[in-house]
Amino acid sequence: MWKNWSLLPLLVMALILVSSCSDFKKPELRGVENIQSPKLGTRQSVLSFELRCYNPNKSRFRLKHAKGEAWLEGQKFGDFRIDSSILVPGRSEFTIPVIIDLDMKNALKNSAVLLLKDEVEVKIEGKARLGKGGFYFNYPILFEGKQPVSQYIKK
Repeated sequence: MWKNWSLLPLLVMALILVSSCSDFKKPELRGVENIQSPKLGTRQSVLSFELRCYNPNKSRFRLKHAKGEAWLEGQKFGDFRIDSSILVPGRSEFTIPVIIDLDMKNALKNSAVLLLKDEVEVKIEGKARLGKGGFYFNYPILFEGKQPVSQYIKK
């Protein structure tokens, strides 16, 4: 009988972990801020910015890192990465610093699209490492949709 009681705290912890992960809601993208080009070149260019997001979940979590690819109008825009570990508070806005290594083969096409259209089709695909209380899991990132160009570029 004593052996069964010693497993009780472990079972309670497992139930709490499973129930807290099962109802995870996807953070909402609210906007892009502080767009900068720290490195511009003919072979390689880097673009940095901050994503302003909202966490609809009651509980906080930690974003350890993320990486993936971004496309504009079906053309590869570049590879993105998030190197910072960020504590995301529950039910509040937060910012994520993002770095994109630009695909210079499509740079001219992408810049022309941004200047000529009012809306662009954006696709972002990748993986993020999220967690809470020392337990981390890979979370797929997938966003597809039209975005207004005026929000990012002043014409």
